[in-house]
Amino acid sequence: MRSIAIHSTAVGLAAAARIRAAARWLVNSGPRVAQSTVEYAIVAAVIAVLALAAVRALGPSLDRAFQAIGTQVERAPSEAGGG
Repeated sequence: MRSIAIHSTAVGLAAAARIRAAARWLVNSGPRVAQSTVEYAIVAAVIAVLALAAVRALGPSLDRAFQAIGTQVERAPSEAGGG
């Protein structure tokens, strides 16, 4: 159990070092990289919102389609004489 704790601590310290290095790079790289990073974050947020809207809009019809498929699968063995 102690080796797991040591390993977890080492992984945590390595992750923290990577985060610090990334933050240092972002600070030293200037405003242009930071602007690009913000633009990518905005694009990712818009894509996430669109995906959520699509799932909400298509959800009921997809649910009905999967219900119909499930019903067909459940009936298949009895219609084939297998059950």
